[in-house]
Amino acid sequence: MRCFFRVLTTVVVVMFVAAGFAGSAWAGEKAAGLDYPKKGRILTIIVPYPAGGGADTDARIMAPLLEKKMGIPVQVVNKPGAGTQVGMTELTSSKSDGYTLLLGHFPGAITPHLDPTRKAVYTRKDFKAVAFMVTEPWLFCVPPGSPYKTIKDVVDYAKANPEKYKIAVTGILLPPHMSVLMLENEAGVKFATVHFDGSATLRTAFLGGHTDAMVVLVSEAAASIKGGQARAIGVMDTEEHPHHPGVKTIPAQGYNVVMVVSEGILAPGGTPSEIIKYLENAFKEVAANETYIAKMKELGITIRFMNASQSEEHLTSMENRVRPLIEAVRKKEQ
Repeated sequence: MRCFFRVLTTVVVVMFVAAGFAGSAWAGEKAAGLDYPKKGRILTIIVPYPAGGGADTDARIMAPLLEKKMGIPVQVVNKPGAGTQVGMTELTSSKSDGYTLLLGHFPGAITPHLDPTRKAVYTRKDFKAVAFMVTEPWLFCVPPGSPYKTIKDVVDYAKANPEKYKIAVTGILLPPHMSVLMLENEAGVKFATVHFDGSATLRTAFLGGHTDAMVVLVSEAAASIKGGQARAIGVMDTEEHPHHPGVKTIPAQGYNVVMVVSEGILAPGGTPSEIIKYLENAFKEVAANETYIAKMKELGITIRFMNASQSEEHLTSMENRVRPLIEAVRKKEQ
């Protein structure tokens, strides 16, 4: 039944977006000097997470908008596993012809190739940034009946009960996991971290009472909080979130834990610059569309578009921040 409603929700979202674009005057331009996009081809957007999560939802909102722009079908394909490594491997082994992209959450999607223990078969040179679209903070959520009202309440319990408080996060060294590591370092405690392949399975476990807390994006927590199945007690940002008035940021509660996702689009490394430019412009039009803006606002997501050049700089900056965290974790394991 839950699967049925997820499919129904996706259909409604796609119909909503398509209706917003009916009659739009998007031109079917070509990439400079190239026959791209070419009639008869299909654009594939890889989502390196299971269906039902935030990135999957966003990709399916974008797909019909890109179809209008490009004049070719756009399909979303889920390639979950190994903390985005399966999807990233699929992207970087694809042809550099502009017909295979990846929509991921960062910095999580760049951790596998930075972690030598993961033995990724690709490196930074094997993918290019096309654009970054939105930013969104993570929330620390507990069940509605939980006795813990603040992050300090959770920390106090963890101090008295090391490795007993179970927090649901996605893959190893993805941003939710890194945020828990940060909180452990800040508070001098140790939690029992439980990893899942994606936010959809994570939420299922949390809602089933198998964990004491979960770390999820604002948009991913929306339905559970609205339905009274979860309660946010901390925002991992420097500012409170408008969808959660009164919920303090974790830094305001005394712990310097800031973790904000950036959602970006990548292409294989050898993709021609003319195609990258075309795709950059296509995603820029999506970001500026009123229907897309309204949907992102509804989900509590902030649009912060970056072009390809800015996105490359953003990736480099994130790598410089994440690499030391990974090195510290691996050093402790030795």
